[in-house]
Amino acid sequence: MKIAIYIRTATVENNGAIECQKKAIEEYIKRNPGYEIYDYYTDAGVSGNTAFQERPAGIRLMNDAEAGKFKKVLAVDANRVARDFKVLLKTIYRFKSLDIDIESITESFNYLNPKNSLMFGMISLIGEHEKKAFIERMRLGKIKKHNERQSFLEGI
Repeated sequence: MKIAIYIRTATVENNGAIECQKKAIEEYIKRNPGYEIYDYYTDAGVSGNTAFQERPAGIRLMNDAEAGKFKKVLAVDANRVARDFKVLLKTIYRFKSLDIDIESITESFNYLNPKNSLMFGMISLIGEHEKKAFIERMRLGKIKKHNERQSFLEGI
């Protein structure tokens, strides 16, 4: 079966993460004979909140999917496809409309299997929550640092 491999990182500098994702998927393929890699689709420096159809590799992946060049997309996990629940849901159902499976190698299930719908929803919502919590912690850290700097300057 011809498959597409989708890889995404939020920062361009994170080449190590790109290589780690690629290696993990290739190891998964070795344990699952019958897969033939059609192509790699890598979005480096792209937020998981960006609509799939607005990402350079996402556009190319969808075009190839519409042309019927592969039957399955592999990603390391749901958060690589999207961090936003609506973006992930839209992307998965677009693939479904093209009769293309999308599968996570770390979450060990196929998103389109009806039995996995609940788990898929929970995992993607947790990913979205983690992203929002991280942003909030960063914001609070900046405020704290600013306040500490102001306190220091007032003491001079």
